[in-house]
Amino acid sequence: MIAKGDIEAIERATLAGLGCDPVAESAGWLMPMVPAPMGRAKSAVPTRHDRSIHPGQADAIIAAYRTAGLDPIFRMPDAAGHAQTRNLLAGMGFSPSLRPTLVMVADLDAVAQLTQAPANFETAPDEGWGAVFAGPGFDPVEGQARVRVLASARNTQFGQVELDGQAAAVGVGNFNHGWVSIHGMRTAQSARGRGYAAAILAGLARIGLDRGFTRAVLQVEEGNWSALNLYRRAGFRTAWRYDYWKV
Repeated sequence: MIAKGDIEAIERATLAGLGCDPVAESAGWLMPMVPAPMGRAKSAVPTRHDRSIHPGQADAIIAAYRTAGLDPIFRMPDAAGHAQTRNLLAGMGFSPSLRPTLVMVADLDAVAQLTQAPANFETAPDEGWGAVFAGPGFDPVEGQARVRVLASARNTQFGQVELDGQAAAVGVGNFNHGWVSIHGMRTAQSARGRGYAAAILAGLARIGLDRGFTRAVLQVEEGNWSALNLYRRAGFRTAWRYDYWKV
């Protein structure tokens, strides 16, 4: 479903959706350094899955994060081509967080056909949009931080579905590096199971098609079954799996 060159574009698109564009680099690695709740915004990630890191480069990446006041974290794909990298990191005291995440991709044509239910889209989040991140079941402080990060990205559409005049479900589409990168999909606890997230996904896909994009990418924790079921119905398939390696 993806070619070798897609990996770098996907990673750049993912980081662009978090306001990490441009991003620091080190010979085949991207080094976002945004102190945000999202691990993707503050962890080094390879742009290829067939070339291991060498010890000196790993040391330099670790030093760069510590200089920036951040704990060094590596976002490691489970690709066979990075077996040596994982072994090297293990020898340096790093280990996986054991919260594996899936990178999933889909054709926008398929996502757009998921539903015709309406959703509203704006270029910036309003107070009601952000309130979903602070509602019951969510950490309000972390939620506000996530909204700030998402709002800092360029070329973004903020989708929402309202129920009784209030935002009940929200999501973000970022349009950069040839991909529609999906972030921030959240539904209020009282509004789940009504197809609101599907309406946002399909609406973002139609916007992407109108702008000349053809594919979408998102990331979801492997154990989030309700989200996985939705994404698979929308045509998303797993491209690879990763985990965060920390000291």
